[in-house]
Amino acid sequence: MKQIKSHPGLDMLAQGDIIASINPPEFLWGYTYHSHCIPPFKPESVLILGYGRGQVAHLIRKVWGSDVKVTGVDLVAQDYKYIEYKMVIADANDYVKKCTDSIFKKDRFDYIVVDLFDGDRVPSFVFSAEFASCLYQMTKKMLCLNVMAADFENLKSYHDYNFKFHRFVPLFENNVSMWGV
Repeated sequence: MKQIKSHPGLDMLAQGDIIASINPPEFLWGYTYHSHCIPPFKPESVLILGYGRGQVAHLIRKVWGSDVKVTGVDLVAQDYKYIEYKMVIADANDYVKKCTDSIFKKDRFDYIVVDLFDGDRVPSFVFSAEFASCLYQMTKKMLCLNVMAADFENLKSYHDYNFKFHRFVPLFENNVSMWGV
């Protein structure tokens, strides 16, 4: 990742030609996929798979307040802005499988955001029936999936596991969709 400075007070990270994050996230309110990942209701608990630098969590706090309990999962530890968030440095697929083991069934969230990218692609496990099934067990109310535009047709497993399609937002090369339980 390479840091880009193009505007005073604006911090951008790029992975090749792709801008991966913008801080402060509200700088481009509505023009990045981050703002479309905000739930349409105030959740008590949120899980963000692919936490990154925390833009989605920051915007959820801005809209719904600081009392939302956020758990972030990412492979890479970073300097996180809000220390009250619970951070787990782990592989998202392993974390989700662990949470759906019988011992960990209590790990359910009102809202789950899947924002997983390996460079400019979404890992294939995100489209698997097993991953969709695990997320269905972990989701109390709603799931948000951020995928590449070309990958949207690969989300059939979420429909097959009884998620109810709610919203679809095409944004540049991404598609953000929301699914209820």
